[in-house]
Amino acid sequence: MEKNRKTTIMIIATLVISIVGLGIAFAAFSTTLNINGNATVEASAWKVVFEGTTSTTTLAAPITTGTATEVTHPTIKNNATEISNYSVSLMTPGDSVTYNFKIHNDGDFAASVSSVTISGVSNPSSPISGSALVTDSSIATANANTLAAIEYKLYYTDTNTLVGQDEAKDCLEPGEEENVSLRIVFASTDATDTSILPNSNLTLDNLGVSVVYNQSSIGSCAFDPSKGKAETNAPFANIDGAYYTYEGKSFIGTGVNNVIISENITSKAVYASATGTDNGADANPRYTFADSPAADAAAAYCTGCRLMTYAEVGTWAGCTGSSCKSSKLIAKYNGSANLWWLADAATRSLAWSVSNSGNVGYSYVFVTNSYGVRPAVDISSSATITGSGTQASPYVITTSN
Repeated sequence: MEKNRKTTIMIIATLVISIVGLGIAFAAFSTTLNINGNATVEASAWKVVFEGTTSTTTLAAPITTGTATEVTHPTIKNNATEISNYSVSLMTPGDSVTYNFKIHNDGDFAASVSSVTISGVSNPSSPISGSALVTDSSIATANANTLAAIEYKLYYTDTNTLVGQDEAKDCLEPGEEENVSLRIVFASTDATDTSILPNSNLTLDNLGVSVVYNQSSIGSCAFDPSKGKAETNAPFANIDGAYYTYEGKSFIGTGVNNVIISENITSKAVYASATGTDNGADANPRYTFADSPAADAAAAYCTGCRLMTYAEVGTWAGCTGSSCKSSKLIAKYNGSANLWWLADAATRSLAWSVSNSGNVGYSYVFVTNSYGVRPAVDISSSATITGSGTQASPYVITTSN
């Protein structure tokens, strides 16, 4: 359904200020101050539509296999938001009919798939069986073998991934489009298997697909965590749990300012070789150390790398106090969960850390122990990224911090 925003004129109402009765002995004064002006909201459009592959208003002939035929060709209608009135005939196992078309964002806002419903089944994780396409239960029972062999799916043509299940394709920027295929197939590998043939002509009704697009909650597809849109040289954004590559090394997003942290523990070191100096209760930091091998190891890992602070980790975990614990803080060293240092000293002989179970609230240990180093780095807001933010296709930070 197309929804257009019409031009709106907003008039700032006349402001009247009256000053009355300055004093009993004086005549009353009044002054009127007028402010007049206007603001214009430019016309914008919300418009996601179907288009043919060679014509914007007409679907091309379907691709058929075996003895399949098209009985009635579909039409694009209802302001190009509906493809309807098609009919096909499947006779032999292995027959299929495939319609190819486009979904095009012809509006002014990023549009993201929020749901896909095929004959009442929302967001199917696999092609739907024909058993859901027959409304008469007695017919469905009598033809159970036939219906089990029918598949009906809506998928992206080039990747064969289902619409609503592909993070990289389910969000469309203004002007962007994706090639899509609708396929119904009598999916049997044995053309001689008579047990799957229907008792008589079998009509599959309610062959409906509904795709709902919503405006992207962040206004673009670039960094929608729920969709992971692939980007090229997009502005850096720190997404909690997203994967990044910086200087060829693996990091994950924390969502805390612009701090990303190494995916796992990179080395082990002592926090300090000797106890620190107490600078007094009012000092910040109260406890300092002449040298910290753990901090040095973090700094050597990448340009700008450092240890994450106790406060930053608490913000990342979303908790404070002695019970602060989160599975997202668990990090491994050589395949096993291990304790890792934070930047803050707790006393002259203890420093804060994260335990191997993700506990930070009560995790302070002796500075002379050797524990994990997990480097973090502050990425410049002017940095750019390329990729999808997944482990298989991380965001690659393409400019230095």
